[in-house]
Amino acid sequence: MFDLTDDQKDLRAKARALAGGAVAARAAEVDRTEEYPWDNVALLKDAGFMGMTIPEAYGGQGRSFLDAVLVVEEMAKHCGVTGRIVVEANMGAISSVMRYGSEEQKKFCAEHVRRQARHLYYGAERRQCRDRHDDSRRQEGRHVRY
Repeated sequence: MFDLTDDQKDLRAKARALAGGAVAARAAEVDRTEEYPWDNVALLKDAGFMGMTIPEAYGGQGRSFLDAVLVVEEMAKHCGVTGRIVVEANMGAISSVMRYGSEEQKKFCAEHVRRQARHLYYGAERRQCRDRHDDSRRQEGRHVRY
């Protein structure tokens, strides 16, 4: 067992405040409308929760996955979609690019995640929408390949 550092406790408290406030206030609407919560993405960006694990050399904070998980946990308590956004912005594809990508790819992706560039998220949004509409075809045994 270990204790969180004071910095991690502060990070968790900051995430808890955002999640319990503005994110929680919109969570039911996000679920009901199934619209991507771009306003929550902007809040995450403003709070410094986008691209936290990007190395400082690429303009990120160089935080650990544990730090990202502390934020994910707080967001997911109130809004699963927003929790998932934090996962993708810190631990998803961006972590693979930072580890295995070319220098050009690292710079490009780091900049776009930190700026919350929408086109990087549209693929995930379309996939969620497509999967939601294709579930009935899959259940009927007519798997559609994309």
